[in-house]
Amino acid sequence: MNKLFIFFLLLLALSCADSQNKSVEVNAQLPKKSLTPAQRATQDQLYKQVDNLEISEIIDGGNRIILSDGSKWDVDPIDSDKSSGWIEPAEISVTNGDNIKYPYKIFNKWTNDSVNARIVQSEQ
Repeated sequence: MNKLFIFFLLLLALSCADSQNKSVEVNAQLPKKSLTPAQRATQDQLYKQVDNLEISEIIDGGNRIILSDGSKWDVDPIDSDKSSGWIEPAEISVTNGDNIKYPYKIFNKWTNDSVNARIVQSEQ
């Protein structure tokens, strides 16, 4: 009886492995969405998302953050209580967010939390 049980377990495992391979193949065949020229131009103007920056300075009670690359960021006022507790030189990453007014997320790797932010246009 043990041999029969092992046989069915082996058969089940092979069946699962085969179905996983098929799902990967189907996903690989999905067409990749291409950007329109306007979207590509907008994307080129966006801040390059990076994973190896540090906080250089936190200003105005967490409402503004300056990163090690010199970029300045306004923090969503709802999130400034989080960023006001951050310390320099915390390691951070910048990614796209889902907030229209503050379209980026600054993720603090030391505290494992993030704030919504927008880059401050350079003053000329």
